[in-house]
Amino acid sequence: MRTLLLISAFLLSWLSPNKAQLALSYSRMEIGQSSWNQLAESLNEPQPFNAFNGLNLGFWFRLKSHRWEFLPELQYESMLKTSKPEYSYEVSTYSFRLHNRIYLFDFFNDCNCPTFSKQNTFFKRGFFLELSPGLSLPRLQYTDETGPTKAKVLPVLQLSIGTGLDIGLSDSFTLTPLLRYRYLHRIPISDQPAKLRPYSLHPEVTPESTDSWGGLELGLQLLWRYKK
Repeated sequence: MRTLLLISAFLLSWLSPNKAQLALSYSRMEIGQSSWNQLAESLNEPQPFNAFNGLNLGFWFRLKSHRWEFLPELQYESMLKTSKPEYSYEVSTYSFRLHNRIYLFDFFNDCNCPTFSKQNTFFKRGFFLELSPGLSLPRLQYTDETGPTKAKVLPVLQLSIGTGLDIGLSDSFTLTPLLRYRYLHRIPISDQPAKLRPYSLHPEVTPESTDSWGGLELGLQLLWRYKK
């Protein structure tokens, strides 16, 4: 415990105390990897899990002397509804993500960012790579002729890697387009698996107890920069 406190104090001593940003963003994740989707497709059923639309709220801070920047973020997502006359699925997630952004071409520069007044070098100053571990709580609801059934879902680990480009709109606002690959690991469903599986019209099929979702995520972020 003492070691953890010392490490935390050391990291905080390197953070810039006088600058911060609040970030609001929209994201959309297209699910390209899902064993449940693949099995549903093999049974000529519609894929139940397709795309997330998300709203995200984050707080930005950075190291003092190097361009390694951090953006802890809270996220709410809702999945587009896929349905048949017999049944439908609705999915939402609540997530926490810690975005780590490293500006490769400007790492050793303690610049006054964003780059509104430096448009001739905005790519050098604005381009970054991103690594984002996190934790998600998916909520699944299945509805058929008997009514809705909710799944009890445990928290799952997630990880995304990607890139972005800061575009300074003014000294106070920065617009950042984002591209990521995101992965949610082993989503478990513990409530009535025969009813909650996405191919309930085929009771002879035994679904896997977990599923992992992966896919591309596009985002657009607006950051407000202020001084404390």
